[in-house]
Amino acid sequence: MIGRQQTVGVALLGALALGSCGSSEAPSTSSLPVVEVSFLGQPTRALFEQPPAGKDKRWVKGRYRDVDGRERAGKFALRGFSAWHHGQRKPSMRLKPKGKRHGSPKYVELSRPEDPLTICNWLPDHLGAALGLLHEHSQPVRVLLNGRDAGVYLRSVRPGDDLCDLAGRPRSVFFKGDSLGDRRRFDLWTSGASWRRMGRPQEGATVALHEMVAALQQPPSMDSIGRLGRAIDLEVAARVSAVASLVGSIHADAVHNHVLYYNVESRRLEPLLWDANGFGIHAEPEVAVDVARHPLAERLLCSPEFLHRRNEILWEQLQGPGSAENLIATMERRVGEIDAALRTDPEIAGLVLRRGVFELDVIDYDDLAEARADFVAFVQRREAYLEQWFDQARVAMVPAAGDPDHTLVTVFGSVAVRLSRQDGRAVSSADGRDASLLWPGVSAELVDDRQLQKADGRGVSAPHPNPVPLQYKIACPIGHLRVHNAFTGREVASEASPPVARSRSVHPWSGAAVTPATPR
Repeated sequence: MIGRQQTVGVALLGALALGSCGSSEAPSTSSLPVVEVSFLGQPTRALFEQPPAGKDKRWVKGRYRDVDGRERAGKFALRGFSAWHHGQRKPSMRLKPKGKRHGSPKYVELSRPEDPLTICNWLPDHLGAALGLLHEHSQPVRVLLNGRDAGVYLRSVRPGDDLCDLAGRPRSVFFKGDSLGDRRRFDLWTSGASWRRMGRPQEGATVALHEMVAALQQPPSMDSIGRLGRAIDLEVAARVSAVASLVGSIHADAVHNHVLYYNVESRRLEPLLWDANGFGIHAEPEVAVDVARHPLAERLLCSPEFLHRRNEILWEQLQGPGSAENLIATMERRVGEIDAALRTDPEIAGLVLRRGVFELDVIDYDDLAEARADFVAFVQRREAYLEQWFDQARVAMVPAAGDPDHTLVTVFGSVAVRLSRQDGRAVSSADGRDASLLWPGVSAELVDDRQLQKADGRGVSAPHPNPVPLQYKIACPIGHLRVHNAFTGREVASEASPPVARSRSVHPWSGAAVTPATPR
């Protein structure tokens, strides 16, 4: 960002962790809820002392007053894997209330925002909540740490009973997928035992997890995709994927940032869009829609029907709450809510990729105008990219060889097409299927367009497929068919068929045909 700024890398963050706590600052006039944390005479640097032997965290006893105004005893520790969470001026903390008093959460997460506007995770959660997705329930708060104004934080909850209660969902188990640090030896995609369990054990949950992993071990087919759909809720997965595509979230990869909830009613796992880091933290506005950084995403690419459902949700978002106009208006309201607290925030910052490593850029309050302009530019460019992507419906049509009553329709653009007949009759395939909606395929090869790439070639990996042809045989003469973009409604003219390409897509008609009943 332009203007006075301070780059805080890993080494400097470590130095801050050993420095002094800093002097008290004048209280803010912000109307944000306040969380007060006191370590009962111990300085903030007590959080940074070495953990006891055999422990992964140093817990510090103290008291806190939460957003409900109630004072509680508890203990506190640093949270987060990354160095930017562990700066002494503004450390991310996990609060664990003492005892099991009624109304007390099991944990409270207080995280420093990863962007100056505190929008990159809250807004994707906000969009997902409207689609019925589970999320972190983050809210901006002002934290007083040992009497000092530590500025704007995000208060959220961990997966478990607290999250279920806030969402009005049955208490159940969550599976957390991380294989970083001392868990690096675990492979999330070859063994269900590699996932950590959080929350309340449920009969059938582990079976569903192992079924998901087992389905991913099988080659792509109608059977393996069906097996995957019995283990995870594909409708929920489509909604998660749609929101991620809308905001440019590519944070989840093969080794971390996965959360699954076991729904005791559907008896299937629901993926969560966890720690999205959207709107430019990891990706450019033109990042591909079908990014696949882990085996589950790769397998879902194999189902044209899944991708179409994801596209339907993405299109609806783009026309409504996820339009650039609405996202900008939401951001402006958000900034208005936190503005007064930001004026006294000791460390407004955002993540920036340099030399292949994410670092923290600390900015002045006056530089927030540029942060807002960056957000506006991102959502406007993203909207333009997605509108162009949705406009790419392409087909080739030729009469079937020696059979003028049938037409070979090849679909090879970004999105599906709708078929209709001039005579108004239903469109069907040669073997009696409904053929009113036809889908394109995607390539077996994944192209890695690095995001935020620098001159040295380093950047965030974003592998994705390109569109490839899928062919369908339609029981209708070519002259009677009309083709339209399934989303924009624009008529699609037939063009020359592209070269045959290797596809990862499982043809949606590869299962048994459903022959319509003979009319009486």
